[in-house]
Amino acid sequence: MVDESTDKLRTIKPCKSCGGKVIEFHKTIVQMYDSGRDKMVVYCFCNRCGYKGPTSTDRFRDLDEARDRAFVLWNNDAEQ
Repeated sequence: MVDESTDKLRTIKPCKSCGGKVIEFHKTIVQMYDSGRDKMVVYCFCNRCGYKGPTSTDRFRDLDEARDRAFVLWNNDAEQ
C-alpha cells in the first residue's frame, strides 16, 4: 500500500529561479551538546542553477520526516 500523503509531498515543483527539474535534498547533522539530541538542518536545492530553498532545523523523528519537510518548504517557496 502506498501512503498517498507522503507520495504527494514528494512531488517536487521545478526551480522557481531557472525552471530546472533536478531538485536534490540535503541534510546536515548538528550536534546539540546541551540536550544530547542531535538536530538536522535540511533543505532542497536546484542541481542546475544552485538555487537553495528554505532551510529547516529541527529534531526530526527520521530521515523521511526531514525530507518531507524540505520538500514542502521547497514547493511552498516555488509557488511564491
